[in-house]
Amino acid sequence: MSLPTQRDAAGQLRALGWSKYFADQATSAALSKTPPVRITQVHRNTLHIQGVDLDMIIPGLHGVTVGDWLLFDADAPRNSQLLSRKSLIKRRAPGHDRKEQLIAANLDTAFVVTSCNNDFSLARLERYVAMAHEAGVTPVIILSKIDLTTEASDFAAQAQ
Repeated sequence: MSLPTQRDAAGQLRALGWSKYFADQATSAALSKTPPVRITQVHRNTLHIQGVDLDMIIPGLHGVTVGDWLLFDADAPRNSQLLSRKSLIKRRAPGHDRKEQLIAANLDTAFVVTSCNNDFSLARLERYVAMAHEAGVTPVIILSKIDLTTEASDFAAQAQ
């Protein structure tokens, strides 16, 4: 198996969302020792990360979420460096302590999907759109099941 060329590596990172914003946070020396990886899934005790020819599960890290970029230390994953975020969607967690719950980071666009039926909630739609705006993310409202209703224009007017 051959090593990826610089062009292949750059293409793989761009496909994951790597941009100048993140590249400017890392020196060439740091990148050679700790390659950038993106968190693609967060589970209770583990993270799924992807990078150049890298797709693996690592132990969980505190304060990270889906979409975050790390400079990954393969020898000591807990020492991986979290890069500054472009955006962060978060909320207060349910329960008594009401801690902050991270939902996703480094997004440009959020698709807010709601169905045109009895589950439609303008208040919920407004909360999600507000959450996206607060994070600096462009919300796009998608109305689903529009073919199953005769009042499609009513739902569209409310969503607008």
